[in-house]
Amino acid sequence: MGISISLRESTKNTAPYLAIREYCSSLEDLGEMSDYIVINLTGCKPSAGLDQFKDRDSLEALLCALKQKREEELGIQSACEYELKLDAEAPRKRGDIPTMTRLYGKNGPSLTTHEPAMLFIKVNSDFPDPQAVVDLALKYSIDGIIVGSTEVSLRSLSAFT
Repeated sequence: MGISISLRESTKNTAPYLAIREYCSSLEDLGEMSDYIVINLTGCKPSAGLDQFKDRDSLEALLCALKQKREEELGIQSACEYELKLDAEAPRKRGDIPTMTRLYGKNGPSLTTHEPAMLFIKVNSDFPDPQAVVDLALKYSIDGIIVGSTEVSLRSLSAFT
């Protein structure tokens, strides 16, 4: 299952750091529920307020933050899985309560063995610097790029090939 994340109307015309925080929060909240997540940087119309990510620096700030959030989630999951393994293997005396049980209750932390969601970014075909999108996606381990076109002509898609 895939989930597409876009900004709320109230966030679209704000400072980029608020939009980045919203994207990261959504990634954290929805990551375990999906196989892939699309960070939607397109709008239905040119004035949709997503111009804040059309320059290389702000796009890089967003992708860097998303990568950090993704790695943070993987780190938390790995650490908890390791603790659960240690608890299962630890010798116990009668009446001992395993560490993870003390911390999280008898069912342990709410973890899944779900693989991390693949991460895609979606941009319009008229993105001003398509090479920046490709370069930054590679630099920050983005799994794919989706290019949407609201134009009748598909000539601008050739910039992404």
